[in-house]
Amino acid sequence: MALGDVDGDGWVDLYLCMLDRPNVLYRNLGGWRFEDVTERSGAGLGDRLSRGAVLADAEGDGDLDLFVAVHGGTNALLLNDGSGVFEEVDAGFEGEWGSSTLALADTDGDGDLDAYFANYKTVQADDLFSPAERSPREMADRVGDELIVRPPYDRHYRMRLDGERVLRFELADPDEFYLNDGSGRFEPVDPGGGAFRSEDGEPVADVPRAWGLVARFFDADDDGDADLFVANDLGSRDEFWLNEGGVFTAASGLAFRTESASSMGVDFSDIDGDGDTDFVTTEMLSPDPVRRREQVALGAAGWTPPGGHGTRASADRNTLQLNRGDGTWAETARAAGLDASEWTWGAMFLDVELDGYEDLLVTNGHGWDPLDGDTQEALRTGRIQVDWREELGVFPPLRLRNLAFRNLGDGAFVDMTRSWGYGTEPDVSHGIAAADFDRDGDRDVVITRLDEPPLILRNDAGRARVALRVLGRGGNTQAIGARVTLAGPPGAVAGTGSDTVPLQVRQVTSGGMYLSGSDPGLAFAMGDREAAEATIVWPSGRSRTVRVLANHAYEVGPPPGDGAG
Repeated sequence: MALGDVDGDGWVDLYLCMLDRPNVLYRNLGGWRFEDVTERSGAGLGDRLSRGAVLADAEGDGDLDLFVAVHGGTNALLLNDGSGVFEEVDAGFEGEWGSSTLALADTDGDGDLDAYFANYKTVQADDLFSPAERSPREMADRVGDELIVRPPYDRHYRMRLDGERVLRFELADPDEFYLNDGSGRFEPVDPGGGAFRSEDGEPVADVPRAWGLVARFFDADDDGDADLFVANDLGSRDEFWLNEGGVFTAASGLAFRTESASSMGVDFSDIDGDGDTDFVTTEMLSPDPVRRREQVALGAAGWTPPGGHGTRASADRNTLQLNRGDGTWAETARAAGLDASEWTWGAMFLDVELDGYEDLLVTNGHGWDPLDGDTQEALRTGRIQVDWREELGVFPPLRLRNLAFRNLGDGAFVDMTRSWGYGTEPDVSHGIAAADFDRDGDRDVVITRLDEPPLILRNDAGRARVALRVLGRGGNTQAIGARVTLAGPPGAVAGTGSDTVPLQVRQVTSGGMYLSGSDPGLAFAMGDREAAEATIVWPSGRSRTVRVLANHAYEVGPPPGDGAG
């Protein structure tokens, strides 16, 4: 799913990826009416299996082009002629992997948007080889204290000994990273070629083969450039890269001490109004005590795969990293009430009530529940006997309500799902993205669901707000990577519950939501103020402060002479 104004009429349009038929582009007509314009737009891509999408300006001509993450085929770029008509071009993307989510940012400071695709796997090897074929004796030879994996298993697995215990880890598809030459043509970057370095500063030798679900560019260390966080599933370690002049260096193992074992979503925010960047990763732990007793982790987190950080603990739950301001983060999910949110895919921070603090919305559910301990035991003991290819289908379905958590401003969150009308019904929800569809200044939400129509949730927040869209120059016309700060009034106190809003910091980003890309517009709470000052810092480092009035919308361009946007 991707949100953006494709035809320049001022209304945010909606692009939906489909698994079994052409993708669909809906033009926003205003008044909560949408028109299917897929056929005349040329954006259907009916010949491939599309997963995620982002609308962003690839070649700096001022309109929104369409990036699509493809499963089992080459990822796609469709250029926009300015009127919402698209044509696919050879963008330089390579490989035919199991791409899920993509993110864009100006990673090298040359003024255009580069692209990173988080890849899962086209076909999992555990679905190719029977349990008998996957026995250690069949897969590997022991040479001293080492296991040498035989062909054809060596293309899929790594194995090692832990005493007399054999540990096996399946490799996923490699992620993809591309630099934009400014014309919408992308050059692949070899992660082993020096663009990525270990925390010791040494070039990374091997391409990571982790189970990527989400890649997210955001300025984690508040130094003005785009850092990269990749949320990896199935026990493969998350990758946290700090951008240092266009070279990504792995964050220290001491930067944060606990991570989610099988991360599925990630988002960032300044959750406590202190001006620095915090972030959350989501996992699969249920908040229901009964269901939690029935959940049995699959055990994938038992071994750190090659290239992982062995110094961090992993936990089968969500993690919330609270920035200490010294280059390290404290893990506070349990204290915050965010450690368990069910089988969570998408995660998005959004100030729902416009009180100045960004709340957390998540999407939940799965076609089956492979963590169901009763079914695992029945298969293990033979009480349920099916062909190994059909085992997943005997697990119960996992239709769940999506959850919404209100940020209280003091580091704690409280479940507001029913009060806000958010978790409308149990289902299997995946993607989540936000945009101001009705131009009332707050952010509305779209959720994509498996085998059901998407949900569009209108935000009816009643408090004063300011809508702000940052513009750029050169190849980065949406000013992706800009930072906007709306100062709180004198005497603002976090967590007081009054109508005095705190310091608010927002970053302009592109893509990086699970299977989704939001529109990059921003919304700020105004409290009881009639006016405030917003300071915008563009990726070039140039800044500008503008006076904004409550319940107004603004487009703000960079200072004169700022060619990089």
